[in-house]
Amino acid sequence: MYAAPIVRRYEHPTLLTIMNMFKLVHFQNRKCDCIKNLKLGDPTCGSGGILISCIDHIKSRGQEWRNVKVYGQEIIPPTASICRMNLFLHGVKEFTIRTGDTLSTPAFLTLNQEDYVIADSITHWGRSCKCHIDKSLCMVPAGPAHNFTYERLGLNVEMSELNACFGRWQLQNINQIETARKRNYDSLYEALKDVPSLKVWPIPDVNCSPFVFPIRLKNGMTVREAYSVLSDKGIEIRTLMGGAISEQEAFHNMLAGSEVPVAQEMAETTFFVGVHNTLPNEDVETVGAL
Repeated sequence: MYAAPIVRRYEHPTLLTIMNMFKLVHFQNRKCDCIKNLKLGDPTCGSGGILISCIDHIKSRGQEWRNVKVYGQEIIPPTASICRMNLFLHGVKEFTIRTGDTLSTPAFLTLNQEDYVIADSITHWGRSCKCHIDKSLCMVPAGPAHNFTYERLGLNVEMSELNACFGRWQLQNINQIETARKRNYDSLYEALKDVPSLKVWPIPDVNCSPFVFPIRLKNGMTVREAYSVLSDKGIEIRTLMGGAISEQEAFHNMLAGSEVPVAQEMAETTFFVGVHNTLPNEDVETVGAL
């Protein structure tokens, strides 16, 4: 006889994929030179799996790990207790594990700007742009990929309750939204399909709602050059999904551009423009005319 587990609010298993992601994020991609003052923190530490994995990573590099300071917070008291026991059994000397809700009552704060910048990057897909923190810190060049340049692996762990509420409300208008998006897409396709220097595609004959309108350059112009020309005319374009993954700093040690030649070419010659349902017809027609 099998009894189904009772899953309370916030109580979810820590998936190995998430653990591996955190092990790789920034921490595994740089040499740990400052082990003496190293601090590890996990705001949703559970039973300590991620923290212990990080300790194991330091051990695997043959570096001193016993002086690493470990911090964590967990909302479920028994799980927090298990975390403390796990750290103790793994030989960690200095650790502080607090019980509580990280979102409403965070137990740990950092006054170190470097730590804050790294944490902000990790929680926003590993992006490089720091303009929202301090423009003087941002070294990412201007261009269509400015907000889609990634210096490390990361996750999107922003709160999504408000977004979910908006989404549920918008579902009431889904038919009107899809109709408007398809109308904008079709308008751009009809305007650009016969332009010899461009490659565009009709809406696929499947039940889908177009998110953007992709355009491929066939005249030797690059996306960056197109961005310079179009931005002067007030038209915003974006790179195709952040460009080739091999060009991202976060993946330099994992993939070479020669391994993904098609992706490399697409990144250099393909971009997209918006077909959002709120765009006025005249704006869409203006983009098509240019």
